[in-house]
Amino acid sequence: MASTKTLVSQIRGGVEWNGDQGKLCCPFHDDKNPSCSVNVKDNVFNCFGCSEKGTIWQLLDRAGITYQRDSDNGNTPYDYVDAVGVLRYQSVRTPKPGGKDFFLRQPNGSGWFNKMTGVSPLLFNLPAVVKAIAKDETVVFCEGEKDVLQLKKIGFVGTTSHGGVNNWKPKLAEFLAGARIVLCGDQDVPGLKYIEKVGRSLQGTAKDIRILQLPYEIAEDHGKDLTDYIQEFGVKSFKALKAAPWEPVELPEPKAKPTLASKDTEEPTCQREKHLALFEKAEGMQTIAITEYAPIAWTVQDILSPGYCTISAGSKLWKTASRIWLGVNFC
Repeated sequence: MASTKTLVSQIRGGVEWNGDQGKLCCPFHDDKNPSCSVNVKDNVFNCFGCSEKGTIWQLLDRAGITYQRDSDNGNTPYDYVDAVGVLRYQSVRTPKPGGKDFFLRQPNGSGWFNKMTGVSPLLFNLPAVVKAIAKDETVVFCEGEKDVLQLKKIGFVGTTSHGGVNNWKPKLAEFLAGARIVLCGDQDVPGLKYIEKVGRSLQGTAKDIRILQLPYEIAEDHGKDLTDYIQEFGVKSFKALKAAPWEPVELPEPKAKPTLASKDTEEPTCQREKHLALFEKAEGMQTIAITEYAPIAWTVQDILSPGYCTISAGSKLWKTASRIWLGVNFC
């Protein structure tokens, strides 16, 4: 992959470099005099002419520069920027045997912290989402950054949360207040649960919620997604799909835990009653014989009785070892 500096240098008009910082004509407006500042160390840009700012990758996208972000030893980073385009953190997809994994990192000016100290979670592609809501356009909520980027290629605004299925935070619903939402998760059990969780969070917050069910059989895991559908059937077929009004699915009630009490009695309130109830429910239980023993004749009351040996000593003075030795040699 070409270096970031090489990629930025391909933008129309060229770049005047001073170390890691450069000045160029901004591709976001008809810039005659270079008014856009870029920093390839922090991977950010800022235009003083039109006030656009954001990540290097947004700048390259706007300029029409083709690139592939698969550096970092095969990892794929996804930028999470705030509503005005400032990079806050990345979700990095990393391959592993039999699948994939993700980790988060935030910029620290000279590199990355592989943690999220003091950073609030965001929605992916947030600036585009904010603009779509303002224009009353539909936002597709899908499962994974890859699907969001696929939607962008065919003219749709998409979003997702980092970490997918297990990392939806109800607070993220605030970003989608007043939005027209179409939910489209992976066609597997975890994906449907994820979309259900998101839909419930958006009730009363989003303007309209619909769901797009792709025509695939629901798998237990690793089901098909919208990128698979577009690659298999084409963009025209995807655009022809109709989203239906979303309604919450009633989740099954958890099964009640069995109790030791019988149906005709209340649940036992203490451990002894539970034990008694258990004996009462047991079938074929024989009566326990109770034997009365003769009273003990004490040589020293409550301490020493005939026929027994008592060993007394302080701590760590071989009491246990002595008992074992006596038992082995005299019993």
